[in-house]
Amino acid sequence: MTCQRRRYGRERAGSRIADGLAQPFWWLIMHSAAGDGHAGGVLKVWTWWERRYLRRHHVRSLGDRSVLQVEVHRHRGATVTLSDGTAVRAGDRIVELHLANATVAPGAEAAGWSPFQVLMSARRDLASLARLVTAGSLGPVAAVHGVSLVAPALARLGFDVTPLCRTPGIRLLHFYLVGLLAVYHPEGWKAASRARDGAWPAEAWMSVERLATLS
Repeated sequence: MTCQRRRYGRERAGSRIADGLAQPFWWLIMHSAAGDGHAGGVLKVWTWWERRYLRRHHVRSLGDRSVLQVEVHRHRGATVTLSDGTAVRAGDRIVELHLANATVAPGAEAAGWSPFQVLMSARRDLASLARLVTAGSLGPVAAVHGVSLVAPALARLGFDVTPLCRTPGIRLLHFYLVGLLAVYHPEGWKAASRARDGAWPAEAWMSVERLATLS
């Protein structure tokens, strides 16, 4: 699956204008103290919103040291056809994945830590999730879904990964995710600045049939 939105002259011009208008907002948040779980200045809004979202949507952990958290909700959008032929339609129940920032980020300071370790931990969490889904503990579920700056890494675990189109809404999401990375990463804005310039949100999908093979 790929982002199908095509850009022509007017759209590219609009994109440049949006980038220009965003610069003052980037400056504002990048001058807020951040790192290792600390949020200063306007970034306090980021942690407030994260706590509110996790509580309101009943996001839960898969274990004491799990790097993934989950919520169950209904798919609200166009039908998505996955690479194995599974069609996820509006109204189907899906499991939404969230990265457990407070668990993952502190590990970046540990000797021998690497993103590969996080990926392997995610695989173990997905195996636990597969057992829950198979047992019916989460009710009938059609697929697993996630949106993240690191979603492309999930392709190694069998997810279908699609970069999101550069719409105003996704630009706002990018703004939020980079700020959240600055808050939790031990290197703060040093790490987040790399993500600002080199990473873009993507979504990852996996059918429950494919998920079952990870258990």
